[in-house]
Amino acid sequence: MDDHRSVEDTPVSQRLTNDDFRKLLMTPRSTPGGAHPAGSVREAMANSGSMPPPAENKSELRRKKKSYYAALKKQEDTKLAELAEKYRDRARERRDGTNDIIPSDPTSTTGSAYRYV
Repeated sequence: MDDHRSVEDTPVSQRLTNDDFRKLLMTPRSTPGGAHPAGSVREAMANSGSMPPPAENKSELRRKKKSYYAALKKQEDTKLAELAEKYRDRARERRDGTNDIIPSDPTSTTGSAYRYV
């Protein structure tokens, strides 16, 4: 049961260094038949380099994206214009004295009720 040795127990000649791991990674793996296994990283990289990028699709996608965002912007602008039509600066109306809303009963509002007391 002495299989659990620490790094210090192994002789220096058997220890692997970073260079040893680098060499292991750089050596190609041999597969049966000499071909790479299906779905390997190397196969994916080889296929991606040989396929030309679809230039038409990029411009078409850019055009679709641009029109989509233009439509969103137009919707936002119409909504803001609609809200601007409904907006009333009531504070300015009160300062100028052009407020159409005049309370019919002087005791209905707190401010005017206080004045009449």
